[in-house]
Amino acid sequence: MKWQALAARQVAVDIPISSIWSWGWAVQRAENDPDKPAAACVWLWTRAHSLCDGPAAAGAGWNASVTEGQIRLATGVQCTVGKRTITNGAIDDLQHLTSDREIAYSALLARAAESEWATVSPHAVLAAEQR
Repeated sequence: MKWQALAARQVAVDIPISSIWSWGWAVQRAENDPDKPAAACVWLWTRAHSLCDGPAAAGAGWNASVTEGQIRLATGVQCTVGKRTITNGAIDDLQHLTSDREIAYSALLARAAESEWATVSPHAVLAAEQR
């Protein structure tokens, strides 16, 4: 639940949207899920520590870090593939050629993923993409 809440928060920042809703915490008549109250508390605690005691609800051995495991990209970086980065600027530049951001992003992603095994010059890659 902690990672789900952190992911929802990041999506809200990326899109941007002003609020995040979470549904499904009510207990139904025939339901018997003893973990639901603890999961709901962890969700709330992740959103704002003052809402619930998430570490206590989660129990011993739970990792309370809200930064561990999170993907942190530098400003202007869309993604990384190994040690290679794909920047928004690179996508924008290639989009001028493709007239489609998703095609430009896909081409750069393929280039980043395959570049470890390819011995083609950047000039040859650009020439092929332009064709």
